[in-house]
Amino acid sequence: MARMTVSCAIFDCDGTLVDSERLAMSLLVEMAAERGVRLSLPETTHEFAGVRLHIVVERLQSRSGVTLPEHFIEDYRRRLRARLSSELQAMPHIHDALENLNLPLCIASNAPLDKIQLCLSSTGLAPFFGDRIYSAYEIGSWKPEPGLFLAAARGMGYPPWECVVIEDSLPGLRAARDAGMQVIAYRRNDTSSSGSLSIQSHGELLGAIAQLDLKQSTR
Repeated sequence: MARMTVSCAIFDCDGTLVDSERLAMSLLVEMAAERGVRLSLPETTHEFAGVRLHIVVERLQSRSGVTLPEHFIEDYRRRLRARLSSELQAMPHIHDALENLNLPLCIASNAPLDKIQLCLSSTGLAPFFGDRIYSAYEIGSWKPEPGLFLAAARGMGYPPWECVVIEDSLPGLRAARDAGMQVIAYRRNDTSSSGSLSIQSHGELLGAIAQLDLKQSTR
């Protein structure tokens, strides 16, 4: 059997490339409180990071017994975009990592395409990816389903096993593994038992990818 190599890097966006999860979860806690639903930010982040927004709303309503208004999601997205435009920052060391990563790059995200583009333009990351952006809303498959990552691999022209996925969320990590891809878990202290290679900083990313290549070459 030919050894697997790392030929393509597929990045999640929220919480991986940009520090948007912090803003998104804080706003969710704030807007839920406005409707009388009290949430803990750490627990909200742990449970809902990487989860589709309509599923989040369904769970909140079921758990609290409070019916959120029909325009809740629309209002949330509007307020979040305003915060992303003014407050969003790229993750530390990601610019240097992308500049030195000698691989084809793309993004596969559960977020709508316009939100991904806003995140990239607000943080100066757009030139690294161009139009190589795969949104679940365009593909019709959301993490933890593997379809989004498989579509990204097809679009980039590489078999799944030659792609490495850099992800921070548990649904994303599951989707990448189910797609048969190599996985690097970013800043997750609770994924060590999942078999994923983990990094705490993007300053470690190039070394982690080299480690994957070395591991495959010695099989």
